[in-house]
Amino acid sequence: MFVNTKFQFIQFHMPKTAGTCIKKSLFLLSRDILSEAGWDKDDIEGAAKWLIEPEDQPPWHTKGIPSHEPESHVGTAARKYLVKRIGQQAFDLYLKFTSVRNPFDRIASAFDHMNHDIDGRHIRNGFKQWSVENNNVTSEDITIDDFGLFVKYLYDGRQSGRLLPLFFKPQTEWFTDHDDNKNIDTVIRYEYIQKDYEKICDKIGYPKTTLPHSDHSYRMAAKRHYSSHFINNDGTEEMVKWLYKDDFIQLDYDPNISYS
Repeated sequence: MFVNTKFQFIQFHMPKTAGTCIKKSLFLLSRDILSEAGWDKDDIEGAAKWLIEPEDQPPWHTKGIPSHEPESHVGTAARKYLVKRIGQQAFDLYLKFTSVRNPFDRIASAFDHMNHDIDGRHIRNGFKQWSVENNNVTSEDITIDDFGLFVKYLYDGRQSGRLLPLFFKPQTEWFTDHDDNKNIDTVIRYEYIQKDYEKICDKIGYPKTTLPHSDHSYRMAAKRHYSSHFINNDGTEEMVKWLYKDDFIQLDYDPNISYS
């Protein structure tokens, strides 16, 4: 999660929902953006101090990847962490948002990231460790470059009552804590990312910008449709539906793949 105390908002950054490019516009590029929007230099002098990021070593959001115990409920852990850092009053007051994505597309992107991105190495290592511990296999037996087998490992582990690694947890688990306290006020849909992002900017009084789609997986996704991962993988679609059934229902995504 990332907090901006000047514009009073919190971004819950869920993996593989374009959260990084949103963060780049709202945080990393803030000085340039505000300067171009006509802000006085003195007004943005303290821009670096507006940002609050996780400071734990390792950060709370990496638990479960690769060698740390996964949080039992990520929404609860996220809320506790933020309230501790900024206080209950600020947490309640600030606009809280996240970005969401079609679960079929998101799991395909996570698979690509794990196997093809340089920074996906720790995800691969964590997934292998989780599979060894939860699916009664050896690391030599694990094939993670096959999408169908990858989904089956997740499915078998979850069927056995095991917690999913944080990188692959359902998106809806971030929305509330164990006591049904709401964590999110609004969402940015990946499918309408620029339009929804501009709505957030309007709400917080932040200059509108064109999002920097520099993330490798985002560019890869633009070149292929997620359905290509499910072709010739019998049963994989049903397993993903079961794993992320709450995401499909609560986020109102079609639980059927359109093969076109």
